[in-house]
Amino acid sequence: MMGVAHRTLLFTVVLLGFAGKIFPEETFELHPEKENFDEALGSIAEGLLLFPDHKAEGMYLLNEAVRLDPHTPRIIDLWLEHAEARIISETDFSNNSISDFEKLRRYTIQCLMPIAQKHPDATYLHLKLVETCLELEHLQLAILLTKQLVAEVNDPYKIITYLKLYQLTNKKLFKELLKDITNNPALQNIFPLQYYALQCYISHNFENLADSALKHTLNMISNLPKWPEKQSVKLCQLLNDGLLTGSDIGRGAKDQLADSFYEVPALRYWASLAAILIKLEHYSHAHTILSHLVLKNAERKWRAYLSMATCAYHMGKHDLRLNYLKQASVLRPSSRSIKRAFAAACLNSKKYQKTAEILQSLKPFEDDIRLKKIEYYLNINLKNYPLAFKQAEALFKWPDPAERLKEVTPAFTSNSIPVYVQNKQMDLLLKRLQQSRKYHPQDHSLKNASAYFMAEHKLRLDFAEELSRQSLEFMPDNSSYLDTLAWIKYQKKQYPEAWKLIKKAVELDEKKSAEILMHAGDICLALGGLFSESKAKSFWREALQIVKDEKLKSELEKRLNSL
Repeated sequence: MMGVAHRTLLFTVVLLGFAGKIFPEETFELHPEKENFDEALGSIAEGLLLFPDHKAEGMYLLNEAVRLDPHTPRIIDLWLEHAEARIISETDFSNNSISDFEKLRRYTIQCLMPIAQKHPDATYLHLKLVETCLELEHLQLAILLTKQLVAEVNDPYKIITYLKLYQLTNKKLFKELLKDITNNPALQNIFPLQYYALQCYISHNFENLADSALKHTLNMISNLPKWPEKQSVKLCQLLNDGLLTGSDIGRGAKDQLADSFYEVPALRYWASLAAILIKLEHYSHAHTILSHLVLKNAERKWRAYLSMATCAYHMGKHDLRLNYLKQASVLRPSSRSIKRAFAAACLNSKKYQKTAEILQSLKPFEDDIRLKKIEYYLNINLKNYPLAFKQAEALFKWPDPAERLKEVTPAFTSNSIPVYVQNKQMDLLLKRLQQSRKYHPQDHSLKNASAYFMAEHKLRLDFAEELSRQSLEFMPDNSSYLDTLAWIKYQKKQYPEAWKLIKKAVELDEKKSAEILMHAGDICLALGGLFSESKAKSFWREALQIVKDEKLKSELEKRLNSL
């Protein structure tokens, strides 16, 4: 077997080869025998991972860094981060037999378990493996790993790990341990433990512990100045992320939290309180705090402007929102995310020329899927359907499956139907609808949109009826879904069934859709019988009084003039 000295020498040669290839003007002095060799290995691995063409080499070096030093949390966290990115990029979302989540957890255990067995004193590594085992419900393996953790009682990670085990195996004991932690003075200043306890209180929403949770939360706020800056900010992030604000406890604590913030006049606490108010949808109050307290004293004013823009949007003040995003863009001219938000706001306010100018300034970022979506919607509003079609296709074929799954939503797919119809791409549209339904099998609005498109163009009517019935099983009193099935029956010349469905749709349609009324007239006329023409005209005239779409208006007038 290769000795340690030979292995480290080989790593050095490989490192220098990679480093010289990417950074030819840099000089590296790496010494495997020095204590910081593993840190240097991790740092260069991190640099390599930034380059798409060198991710394999970077991951290889990162694996070696973890093997050489399984005690450093930074290296382990870096490994977990890039392992997750790798699994997501390699996941075939068409295969539902195993989720990317489970795939990642199995990969983590497979790679890190042999290292953990050789280093029983690597507490942080064991902790991460225990968390992974618990997520996969491998209880026996989790308990075995827990026993190998550091035995000191004051080790917060050990206590947290046991808490997680009790959470799965003994709910009653789990609650008692949480209560003991909250009331134990010796543990109240151990940040990781208190932070975890607060998460548990909120996520489990223990009714009988609501008072203790509220007291515990306020205690943590009052102790913030005693903790290091990073930990204080971490607690603020917890509040911002809604673990507290999304619960009944958070809503009840809002006023008392505000009092605590008054007692501790620190800027970041005011910013966190504003974020809490935004989560609770109290936008006017959040806007007041941001504009009168945070903005005037903040070093990074652009962040305050972004939050104020959010408030303005929900308050219906769209011009004010545009102004805030413009200010943020001036302060951070190189920020792609701010410019992107500004472009989206301009698009929503129908300032198409300004939207196009912002997008033109962001042309170098061709790999940004959200920018592509804004371009797509801009071209739809400008009625540039050929270009919108090309952009829709680019989004449906986006190379990153994780980004594609997140951004190409059912709503986007439904919105793209007229674009494909305008470009006479019916077969391709059927393929895209099928692709989207495959990724979102429980989205009934997408099924209804697919069924209506097929009915409108007399394509695969039996399959369209199947999709429509699936939507109606989910929402049997949805007037739009009833209209779709009625229109399918009309196209199949099954007029009595179509009439029963459209009659119910009209009765349930509180908002009075011109399209549903037009279909009701068409079906009534096709059904025949005494006074069928006068009934059809009555439906069409009612639709004509409320119609806004010019194309639909023209169709209604044509029907009325034909009788």
